[in-house]
Amino acid sequence: MPLSPLAPTDAELWASTVPILEGTPALIAEGVVPGGSKRNLKHASQVTRFDERVSEATRLLLADAQTSGGLLLCVPEARSEEALRRLADAGI
Repeated sequence: MPLSPLAPTDAELWASTVPILEGTPALIAEGVVPGGSKRNLKHASQVTRFDERVSEATRLLLADAQTSGGLLLCVPEARSEEALRRLADAGI
């Protein structure tokens, strides 16, 4: 049974650990940001708490629309080691 889009989800991400393509921060500083990223951030900000140290530019990066949406894999904690092993076995 698929989860309801309103089902509560809890995840913690550390912005400093997310890989950033070289040159991307400079583009954001120049205002080169897709409208979809701005809309994604506006929507995500309604359900996301950002630490005050996370800059607006980093928030835009985390909401980037060009990635076809971020991938968040959720598995029960009891199966997390199995999930990590299977991902590693698949070369991910």
